[in-house]
Amino acid sequence: MVAHLGRVLAAAVADPGLPVSRLPLLDEEEQRLLDSFNDTAVDYGPAACLHETISRQAARTPDAVAVRHAGADLTYAQLDRRANQLARHLIDLGAGPDRLVGICAQRSTELVVALLATLKAGAAYVPLDPDHPRERLRYLIDDTDVPVVLTQHHLTDRLPDTTTHLALDTDWPTVATHPDTPPETTVTPDNLAYVIYTSGSTGQPKGVMVEHRAIDNRLRWMQHTYPLHAHDAVLQKTPYTFDVSVWEFFWPLMVGARLVLARPEGHRDNAYLTHTITSENITTVHFVPAMLRHFLNHLDTTTAPTTLTRVFCSGEALTADLRDRFFTHLDAELHNLYGPTEAAVDVTYWQCHPHHTAPTIPIGRPIANTQCHVLDPHHQPTPIGIPGELHLAGTCLARGYHHRDDLTHHTFITHPTTGQRLYRTGDIATWNPDGTLEYLGRNDHQVKINGQRIELGEIENTLTTHPHINHAIAGTHQPDPHTTPHLIAWITTDHPHPDQLTTDLRTWLTDHLPLHLIPATITPITHLPLTTSGKIDRKQLPLPHTHTPTHHRPHTPTEHTLATIWTTLTNNPNPQPHDNFFTTGGNSLHAIQLITHIHNHFHITLPLRTLYTHPTLTTMATTIDT
Repeated sequence: MVAHLGRVLAAAVADPGLPVSRLPLLDEEEQRLLDSFNDTAVDYGPAACLHETISRQAARTPDAVAVRHAGADLTYAQLDRRANQLARHLIDLGAGPDRLVGICAQRSTELVVALLATLKAGAAYVPLDPDHPRERLRYLIDDTDVPVVLTQHHLTDRLPDTTTHLALDTDWPTVATHPDTPPETTVTPDNLAYVIYTSGSTGQPKGVMVEHRAIDNRLRWMQHTYPLHAHDAVLQKTPYTFDVSVWEFFWPLMVGARLVLARPEGHRDNAYLTHTITSENITTVHFVPAMLRHFLNHLDTTTAPTTLTRVFCSGEALTADLRDRFFTHLDAELHNLYGPTEAAVDVTYWQCHPHHTAPTIPIGRPIANTQCHVLDPHHQPTPIGIPGELHLAGTCLARGYHHRDDLTHHTFITHPTTGQRLYRTGDIATWNPDGTLEYLGRNDHQVKINGQRIELGEIENTLTTHPHINHAIAGTHQPDPHTTPHLIAWITTDHPHPDQLTTDLRTWLTDHLPLHLIPATITPITHLPLTTSGKIDRKQLPLPHTHTPTHHRPHTPTEHTLATIWTTLTNNPNPQPHDNFFTTGGNSLHAIQLITHIHNHFHITLPLRTLYTHPTLTTMATTIDT
């Protein structure tokens, strides 16, 4: 610090007209050291489109199993031929370079064929979650102007009536009339591969456009760093609306390994995952840290899978206690990855080891052909150990946001000195002396829950569209540091019965937001607390009311069974008939587990949305009984 102060003073004396923001802290030696952290250039040869690499692999190993789902196999040759037929059909429907094709399907071999066929047609795919509200699907379809949505027959009623769709199961005879040879396209590595929508602070999701060149570099780096071989099997369990799914789908298919698809909703069932990993000889799997914690909670010495060789974590911060628990349960490698959707999945990597005892886990070093810059508010590099906003550069960067030039120009900037294109992550980080990065938090109101990226502004803007809500504030609450935080909200309202309004809002929100964006509690307040400068004072907002003791007990067999399950999932040891699951310890991850328990005990499958519209013990039991 003394050396930095001396540099600042010397520079100020040498050039008194230099703005304070440009006074240098770093000398040449320190700058060279920072530059060395970003010496990541690797020549992987000419960039390629994803489908080209997979087609070449299919030619090398045509009879090897490419995809396995529900006990059925698809060879590389079969996958390639089916994708060729569908690609030709898509071209007839208007698909081509930089055109988008919507895909709304559950995890299946049909989904893999659809993804690959879209790329073979030269187009980019847009994943559409069939569990999202219809109005949200309508917005995404209209925003992308897709000529067709590839789906499955049982999902067609979830799409807007005006959408042109092709059912991959029942409409396949039409597709099968096309030749199974590769179609000719003019697609290049500079064309789009996919557009994935993430939560948007303005109230609408934003579509991140990623080109083949960026994801090709990312997957080549992954294969170079963690080589997959023909005997390896990768479990695909991440929802395809989450960018981790991109490497789960395409990495094994590029190198001749086996892609094993978890059943729909199977990624939420720990017992099923454990059985599948063992029975399918899975060697490589990904977990969001929150899901890894719950997975490890399910394991014991007799159920821990022994086939795993590597586990990847990303999506949220990996904690030291979870690292330590991992190595007590599993004999496998643990890798911590970091990256936003705007930078082709992951941009830094770090391998954990059993002997590591550090209280925090770095996000690691930049991957090949990627640079990480920790900059101050004036875009000057910060010294080692000094926090700043993490900016990304290199081959990894997305093209920008679909139909959002304003947001693209605000977030993807040009460095004023170097001219390098940078992505502003909004993440605060710092360099360690060994060239690894530490993640320190956010500089805005974006949060991560169970790996889901959530802009609180999207929740607030949606709530204020309700006719009885004047103002809305969204936040998170974590009563216990060892539990997953959950979303909460506060509202001001002109409704004569605010408590009734908050009950009705839960049903209303399920028609407007994905379930992971719905607050667990909504608290009416009379006015917004403000600071002396007129800004909202979030510290003065009341904590959510969680539980009012009563003297009533569950009185039906279904309620008693639900109460027992409820107790095992939450910190509420004595759930009452009118307790709200989400205000007495339950969160979105618990809700997923509750659905699984209900299926196992009552042999019925409830939509997850039901728990948000009928969140009390009594209403849940009534729904099950009827």
